[in-house]
Amino acid sequence: MSENSVYTSKESFLAIATAIPTRFVSLEKLGLQGGLWVRGLTTAQRRAVVTNGGGSITINKNGDQIIDLSSSKEADQLMMAFGIVTDESGDNRMFKNSKDPELSKVRADVTDLITKNIRELSGMGDDDPKESKSD
Repeated sequence: MSENSVYTSKESFLAIATAIPTRFVSLEKLGLQGGLWVRGLTTAQRRAVVTNGGGSITINKNGDQIIDLSSSKEADQLMMAFGIVTDESGDNRMFKNSKDPELSKVRADVTDLITKNIRELSGMGDDDPKESKSD
C-alpha cells in the first residue's frame, strides 16, 4: 500500500468513500428499447432495503455479511426506488417516493436485470452460494 492511499482525515476518507458508482443498463436484451442509469446504494439505503423490505443481515464466522432477501416482499421495489437515477452523475433519483406503487407493476425480468446491477454496484453481488444459479 502506498502512502498516497492512506487516508488520515475524515474529510479525505469521505471524499472518496461517498462517491457512489453508476452504470448504464441496457434493456435491449429483454426486447425493450433503450436503457437507464442505476447507482449503488449508500449504507443507509442498503439497510432500509434489507430491514424495511423484510430481509436480514447476519455476520458469519469470517466476519462477512450475509444478506438474505429471500423472504422480502418489498426489497426489489425499494432497491429500484433508491437505485434508478436520471443520469450518469447518480445525483437525482427517478423515483422520489421509495414506496412508489408504480414500481410493483414493472415486469419481473426488467426488475431482475435492474436490481442485479444495483446489487453489484452496492457490493451485494451474487457471490452467496444460496443465491447463485447453476447453468
